[in-house]
Amino acid sequence: MSETAKDPRAGAYGYHADRLDDASREVRLDIAGRVKAARGAAGLSQAMASARLGVPLGTYRRWETGESPIPSDELVRIATILDVGALSLMLGDGGTR
Repeated sequence: MSETAKDPRAGAYGYHADRLDDASREVRLDIAGRVKAARGAAGLSQAMASARLGVPLGTYRRWETGESPIPSDELVRIATILDVGALSLMLGDGGTR
């Protein structure tokens, strides 16, 4: 491909959507891992956490494995039942609220 030819996989702004997808997946997996660790530290099972949140167990499991992104309002609710800060789940600072 010549220097002037545009990569057909690149988006309108010159970035690759697959790179963004990979980054998004990494972030999702990082958050999911922190949720899982915080749940374990709180002594709750996935079933107990999902029941406290009022969401189906399958939904909670997909959030915790990173298969599905956790909606921001649900992440705040998860932080509340696990007694940790929502920012610590998002950013991994290890702080409590």
